[in-house]
Amino acid sequence: MRTLIAQLGSSECAVQMEALNKLQHTLQHTLQHTLQHTQATEELQPSDCPDNCMRTLIVQLGSSDWAVQMEALNNLRALSIYHASITILPQLHAVVRAVLIVVDNLRL
Repeated sequence: MRTLIAQLGSSECAVQMEALNKLQHTLQHTLQHTLQHTQATEELQPSDCPDNCMRTLIVQLGSSDWAVQMEALNNLRALSIYHASITILPQLHAVVRAVLIVVDNLRL
């Protein structure tokens, strides 16, 4: 990524175009990968054990496995729709911090 940023700052048009093409390819790949792991809102279901789901969610958000993080974000979306008052609101600060770390590490 640093190389791409350096190439984008180049004064040579050909180098900039190559970097833009690589960046476009990377973004398309990342978007396709993300969409494969994101559930449609209509498909999200209430949890049978929202408290247990909430406990594991914070741990999953801290995982180094991207697929586990995506699963946790989908679970968070479901909890926010169906169980926010008993799960997310009491731990809002911890949830926001965990999500910020995940979105700060977007795959590019």
